[in-house]
Amino acid sequence: MTALDLRREITARGFRGHCSTVRDRIRRDPPRQKGFTPAPPPPSVRQVTGWLTRHPATLTEEEKPNRKAVLDRCPESASAAEPTSSFAEMLTTDRHPGPAGGAVDRIKMLERRLFGRARFPLLRKRVLLA
Repeated sequence: MTALDLRREITARGFRGHCSTVRDRIRRDPPRQKGFTPAPPPPSVRQVTGWLTRHPATLTEEEKPNRKAVLDRCPESASAAEPTSSFAEMLTTDRHPGPAGGAVDRIKMLERRLFGRARFPLLRKRVLLA
């Protein structure tokens, strides 16, 4: 049905507007068939980036199928998703440096405290005595 046909029909029912009014209304709100449901909007770039770069265990049950759908539609992102997920997992894993880390932190603290005032011999003495 064209805008002109629709205008003729509603003019018979008392509409006194111009044909351009009908045309603009049809362009803005196109007629839909019964039972028609529009497709959901595509995910934003930010959402997809979050699905691909976050630790896999932190995805919600709603996000997991969305991530899978994106990976199924785009082979390039599917090939990049595995290394990205493993990298995210590596960054979020709790790792402690152990006793060596504590010694390094103590030396760095002494270096900061003595910065600009002391030379290596005083720093060496502080490290050995601390």
